[in-house]
Amino acid sequence: MNMAETSTWSCTLPKFYTFTHIWTIENFYLVYNMCEKLESPTFFSADRKWRLCINTKYEDDLVMFVFTNLPNAKAVVTCSILDREETAIAISLKTACERAFKFMECGELFDKSKGYLPNNKLSICCKIIMLKETKSSCGQTNMIKVPECQLAEDMANLFDSKKFSDVAIVASNGREIMAHKSILSARSDVFSAMFKHKTVENEENRVVIGDLNHDIVKEMLKYMYTGKSAHLDVFAKDLLVAADKYALEKLKAMCESSLYSKLCVNNAAQTLVLADMHSATQLKTQTIEFIKAHASNVKASAGWKRIVHTHANLIAENFP
Repeated sequence: MNMAETSTWSCTLPKFYTFTHIWTIENFYLVYNMCEKLESPTFFSADRKWRLCINTKYEDDLVMFVFTNLPNAKAVVTCSILDREETAIAISLKTACERAFKFMECGELFDKSKGYLPNNKLSICCKIIMLKETKSSCGQTNMIKVPECQLAEDMANLFDSKKFSDVAIVASNGREIMAHKSILSARSDVFSAMFKHKTVENEENRVVIGDLNHDIVKEMLKYMYTGKSAHLDVFAKDLLVAADKYALEKLKAMCESSLYSKLCVNNAAQTLVLADMHSATQLKTQTIEFIKAHASNVKASAGWKRIVHTHANLIAENFP
């Protein structure tokens, strides 16, 4: 008797814990000439204690030491130097097990053209990636292939084709985008309330969005159909406004995450105002923490000097 062909499989899935610590050393040139060794305060990651140490007098090299209370910790440590825009501009990558590694030649560090010491300040970003756990699974392959779900693609095609559309969404420049009341209602409580009652929009099958341009409205609608946003990073600020207006909480959180990933000294003030205006609580909280951690640099920025006058109450409430 012929038997059906079968095959087996197995998979190991590692899970990681990631933590970032920024160590700033003011007046570094002076400290460098006075001290042979500099140590950071102890910081914590995944219930482990960590400490950084720099040896400044090791054969004209800057040598970094990484200490932890568990020397055999399974971890990878990335140490990088941050410039005045909080951007990593020099990176050394070593495992924590090695404990010590050459970080940079002193001559390169003090080369002003490199920009490693803005305002005579050395900022080191230490990123720790630790193995949290591994999970393994195995099974038997079913030889009957079930096609993957193409719901997002099908919904995108429906939106693009305009088939059976029954409402026109009009952007600020007057351009229309056809959509479906049922889908908009299912995705947004604001649209649901609009189409549930005898509103002008429901009667005329026409919704005017006078404060959002065509590209933003189209990107918002695409997200409502597919759950995805191909241009999120480009339109994050405006999409945050749209998501707040139409109660699209996931899109709003996606925008907050995108904006937070680009947070820096120069845009922190504007980001704080945006988050406050549109009740982006997660972004607002993280931005406040960022500003407090980089207070001197943020308060020297043009954006901060502007909002001190235009949003005095916001500053007073969060930075007493």
